[in-house]
Amino acid sequence: MAASEAKVAHLGFIQRAVHAYDAHGTVTKVAALLCTAGLFYVFLMMADVREGVLQLAAMGGGVILFVLWLTDAYYYQQKLAYSKLYDNARQSEETDFDMNAEKHKEPHAVQMWRAPVSWLYVAQIGAVAFLSFMA
Repeated sequence: MAASEAKVAHLGFIQRAVHAYDAHGTVTKVAALLCTAGLFYVFLMMADVREGVLQLAAMGGGVILFVLWLTDAYYYQQKLAYSKLYDNARQSEETDFDMNAEKHKEPHAVQMWRAPVSWLYVAQIGAVAFLSFMA
């Protein structure tokens, strides 16, 4: 196998990792949207249920949304780290076959706020909190 073929294969491995983390992040976003839609459905269809049950459902939904937000931030952090690893591997003259992206990571809390859809999670948690106060 020639050096250029090895480099292309290595870049392919890194690219598959980027796509995998991107797919996981998409699934997490869809789960958050479904959770929010489910909570709105519960609030609309169960208006005659006691107030405490609806507030408990809203609090549980808020916790689930927060955990999904953290999970999405983790996948976004991994995706960015592997994207930077891909750029470094693409621009280097030699292929070192390194798949360790730890040196390219930023702190998790930074990625939580920097993710492109972080405001989607903030809005969803705010909507669930609003619903719990309306119950």
